[in-house]
Amino acid sequence: MVGILFQITIDPAVSSTPFASIRDESYFKKEDEILFSMHTVFRIGEVRKIDNNRALYQVDLKLTSDDDPQLRELTDYIR
Repeated sequence: MVGILFQITIDPAVSSTPFASIRDESYFKKEDEILFSMHTVFRIGEVRKIDNNRALYQVDLKLTSDDDPQLRELTDYIR
């Protein structure tokens, strides 16, 4: 079995994607959860092993903006 920890970076000044903290509404009171809107896209950054004894990895994700040129190029190509 492989464990993956996603670390998400959000820059509210750059991103136009709606997101909200649901910390106070969540059933899991000890978790600091963030709710993202549908079709949210993240850019994959570094992937690194964080535990040498077990298969545990950390994946860095960065929230992209709607006007990201590479994302626009990809979606235009897919269409």
